[in-house]
Amino acid sequence: RKLSAILKTHEGVVILAVLTVLLATCFLPWTYYIRCRCRIEPVVRQFSLSPYDGSLEETFVEPGDIVKQGDLLARMNGRELNWELAGVTAETERASKERDTNMAHLKAVDSLMSALEVEKLSAREQLLKYRQSELEIKSPVDGVVLAGSLDQRQNYPVKAGEKLYEIAPLNPLRIDLAIPAAELPHIREGMPVEVRVDGDMTVPLAGIIVRIRPQSEIRDQLNVFIAEVQIQNPDNRLRPGMEGSARISSDRHTLGWNFGHRLW
Repeated sequence: RKLSAILKTHEGVVILAVLTVLLATCFLPWTYYIRCRCRIEPVVRQFSLSPYDGSLEETFVEPGDIVKQGDLLARMNGRELNWELAGVTAETERASKERDTNMAHLKAVDSLMSALEVEKLSAREQLLKYRQSELEIKSPVDGVVLAGSLDQRQNYPVKAGEKLYEIAPLNPLRIDLAIPAAELPHIREGMPVEVRVDGDMTVPLAGIIVRIRPQSEIRDQLNVFIAEVQIQNPDNRLRPGMEGSARISSDRHTLGWNFGHRLW
């Protein structure tokens, strides 16, 4: 009776109308947005390696530098290489003369042995000349230097195949979205994503999810799945390591589901 009396008043009618509108609004379809943190990473990474055992004479770049393909990164010390090459060249000339002398005196066996030694020394000479042409270590691609454990060191010993510099192209780049595990069922490839980089919130970056990694990771003490978005960076404004926030446009659901499914 009290409720009926309230509903007969003007205030009761307004309250009932408001509740009816709110209830109806809960059934309106609306896009479900998923928000998460993200980080910019390079799509590929290139490594500059030491061509052989030796020492670095000088290095010219450090992490953060922008380089072009073919730019000089470091130079190997070729002093010992030049000495060895001069010695091998002299030995090759001596063996060639010895071969010619044996052939002139019709010493077939000695001539054959001298010819084999000439071939051996010639192969060694070609190897040393190749190493001599590899003294300058150049950038394999356009990009930014991410790491270099030998930054600004001189006469530093290195081993063959040792990683000297890590270089990443700046265009395109990859954005890794850290999606909470509870939101994974609402994510799939092809969904549009809007990204805002920390410190540059004016113009959002737009892209689509191209891949979802099958295995979860622990980031910031949270169990997350990584979704990848590829973007273009023609002006090199973005750099690997930048972080930001992302908004993923998922499927359309009712407003009631959007706001209440987590609580449920």
